[in-house]
Amino acid sequence: MVKPLVDATALSRSGCGICWIAGEGDGPLIVASASVDGPAAEGIIARARQLREDYGNITGYALDEGPTASRGIDGLGDVLKVFRANEEQLFYKRTAARLAESRLDVCGEWTITSVAQAPKP
Repeated sequence: MVKPLVDATALSRSGCGICWIAGEGDGPLIVASASVDGPAAEGIIARARQLREDYGNITGYALDEGPTASRGIDGLGDVLKVFRANEEQLFYKRTAARLAESRLDVCGEWTITSVAQAPKP
């Protein structure tokens, strides 16, 4: 027979707002909780955002900023950009040439071997 992880008799009806939390640490804990509905949660989120804005630590997507252009190599992404819709296949030699044309700063000296390894994780 399996032993229960928590003792349900440790909580009573008079202990409103008291509950078990499991998965946070080594074993379950008895903690205080709060009931928050949708409108109350929106208020909490708005206040937290205002505090972060006042502190000055909001960046990126929170400020509607998109990702910055990367100068690094995105192997599969770069190969997909040079693969045209009307092509059923694209050989490594042609892929290397197209990559060199489109991203000379990063892919200028790519070889057939470089292109073959690029899409691999």
